[in-house]
Amino acid sequence: MSRKFSSWMWIAIVANIVVIAMLMNLFYIPIRAPMGDETTDRKPVFSWGGLQGAVTFMLDEDPEFGSPVTKEVEGTAYTPESPLDFGTYYWKVVSPDGLSSPTGMVTVVSEVSVSRGDGWLKNTGNTPISLERETTGGLTGMVVGINQTVGIGNDENVTARQA
Repeated sequence: MSRKFSSWMWIAIVANIVVIAMLMNLFYIPIRAPMGDETTDRKPVFSWGGLQGAVTFMLDEDPEFGSPVTKEVEGTAYTPESPLDFGTYYWKVVSPDGLSSPTGMVTVVSEVSVSRGDGWLKNTGNTPISLERETTGGLTGMVVGINQTVGIGNDENVTARQA
């Protein structure tokens, strides 16, 4: 037996779907970024939707959040005040009434990068580098910090590695 839906029935079905979607938004905090990403940015922007106002941002190297770093945040994004160490982090936000977002994950990776100019070399990566220079007396080494510039000869051979 075939059943026809009247236009009023379709309107009721669509209205129910809209109400369900709105209720899900009330009980769900979608996280936006980063979600399982690798980044060289040691101060990534964590963002979420669905909630306005104060939330507790939680960050931990343990997916079970055994000893999280927490921060009270207004709005829908948070950037750490200090650079994160390299490694994998898990994060979530919790509303004042205890509603929790799904857990996000981000892996902060190192980037060794240098720029060389006329008589100088600059560490443009996100980690200190160990710089070895060939000299007449053998190799000499030094650590060059992030965004630090050192003087070198234009024809001098150097090797840069993560410190």
